[in-house]
Amino acid sequence: MTRAIIKTLGVALVATLPMLASAQLTANVSLTTNYKFRGQDQDTSKVKAVKPALQGGFDYTFGETGFYVGNWNSSVNWLSGNSLESDLYGGYKFKAGDVDLDVGLLTYIYPGNSAGNTTEVYGAATFGPVTAKYSHTLSKDYFA
Repeated sequence: MTRAIIKTLGVALVATLPMLASAQLTANVSLTTNYKFRGQDQDTSKVKAVKPALQGGFDYTFGETGFYVGNWNSSVNWLSGNSLESDLYGGYKFKAGDVDLDVGLLTYIYPGNSAGNTTEVYGAATFGPVTAKYSHTLSKDYFA
């Protein structure tokens, strides 16, 4: 590499350090009695009311920039050959006056059976205790 490229990369690294210093990584884990997605059971193999699911994920915020990325996972049993849902998402949160806004992209991945894989864009607005959210599926074969 030339000296100019090394200097440029060095300046870029120093410029991003404040953002990285205020970045935050969080994690979550839960054991639920029945995982439902938009009213649908995610475990169709059992007829009992209790259908346990192990869930967990990570979220990473890029300091005060408003940008975030994350991953959330859950055990599922509604697709043949698959027992895992893995969600990847990223977005941007910001304020417009007294309203908090959130826009992003979310992908649902089922590693053992890609027939359930979908991608959505979303937007949400929060004013005080009230939140409204709209999600739109971009995938052609939505749960086909």
